[in-house]
Amino acid sequence: MLISVVIPVYRNAGSLRELHQRVVATIARIPDATYEIIFANDGSDDESLEILKSLSDSDENITVINLSRNFGQHAANNAAFQYASGDVIVNMSADLQDPPEIIEQIVDKIRDDNDIVLAAREKVKETFFKRLTSGFHYKLIRISVPSYPTKGFDFWGVNKRAFKAFMSFNDVVRRNQTDLLSIGFKVSTITYEKQKRIHGKSQYSFLKRLDISLSQILATAVWPLRIAAVIGFLFTILGILTAIVMMVRFFVVDPSVNGWTSIISILLITTGTMMGMMGVMGEYMWRMYYETKRRPLYFIESIYGQKAGQASHADPLNSLEISD
Repeated sequence: MLISVVIPVYRNAGSLRELHQRVVATIARIPDATYEIIFANDGSDDESLEILKSLSDSDENITVINLSRNFGQHAANNAAFQYASGDVIVNMSADLQDPPEIIEQIVDKIRDDNDIVLAAREKVKETFFKRLTSGFHYKLIRISVPSYPTKGFDFWGVNKRAFKAFMSFNDVVRRNQTDLLSIGFKVSTITYEKQKRIHGKSQYSFLKRLDISLSQILATAVWPLRIAAVIGFLFTILGILTAIVMMVRFFVVDPSVNGWTSIISILLITTGTMMGMMGVMGEYMWRMYYETKRRPLYFIESIYGQKAGQASHADPLNSLEISD
């Protein structure tokens, strides 16, 4: 059994050597298993690329996909997926917050006839604010994807059948986790405690996490549009009722003109609500526009190691390798 381990890398110089050692040691304990590790360097500006090249020189089972700039974790993952050829494909992060030893449990689950295995976080060693905002994000995701783990996941493995289905997605704007859960097949979940980050620091600021959250929600859900429609309908009813009350008051109670404060308040509330609903629709429209342009997800500058010089099975609309 060949196990392909796909790892996106961005400013992870401090953890790469330990990560490699632990992945190799873990797979060595799995009976009848061989491995390939495919690193996707996502435009790191530290020593990550030099370390990856050194690892590929010492381990013939390593391939390094070096992207031309930083395209984001999902694009880097998809670049590496194009070169994965294993019977089991595992995707994990490079920061060692997700223990590589989980790979052994993932493979065991797949050997038990599961197609997809999620390594879901049970406990997370993060700040209170980050746990609070992440929990709120996952609750919103679960509205449209009920099977999404309550504390999220970035660590998973699939067999060839599920991987083939997963790779059939051709969206430009995509989120791998929700795509994975949408293909069906037999899914199993294992849990673990996400470790505190030791090497480096997270590259995800609050604004970047907010952008990813919006993208993931809008890529999988229609309920924001429905909420906007319901709010619009409720404000229409409120406007009609307000008009009736004002007319009754004018003709029956007091014909004098007053109530400017309430009118201005209603105008401000309705205008702000309308602008918010237009913003929601604009987010969907921007994604539709971006999708129609069909730009490549990433550009590959160079490839090192085992599969250097080999052609990938990439969709030419979603990727491009630049060679001299």
